[in-house]
Amino acid sequence: MITRARSDQEQLSASDVLLIVEIISPRSRRVDTHLKPFEYSEAGIPHYWLVDLDPPAPTITAFTLAAPGDGYVESRTASGELVVAEPFEMRIDVDALLDRRPHRSEG
Repeated sequence: MITRARSDQEQLSASDVLLIVEIISPRSRRVDTHLKPFEYSEAGIPHYWLVDLDPPAPTITAFTLAAPGDGYVESRTASGELVVAEPFEMRIDVDALLDRRPHRSEG
């Protein structure tokens, strides 16, 4: 089950989810890029985006669900700007994702 970001914590089933956006964590890169997409596709979630904020440039890779049981097919990878028509029309400034990340103090 996936929890909706609302105060009442209403539960959603995977069939209610149209898009999953996964941000790769440096500590769980393998899980984020291999295991989670498999689980999402098995759940039948039609659209999956993978956000990679690592240098040299941030990217978003959009995937769509192939035939049931066949996993995802990459539809496009974008840096700079991602423009999509599915699952709905959207334009994302990919480079701005880095500008909005919290800065960690060195030391």
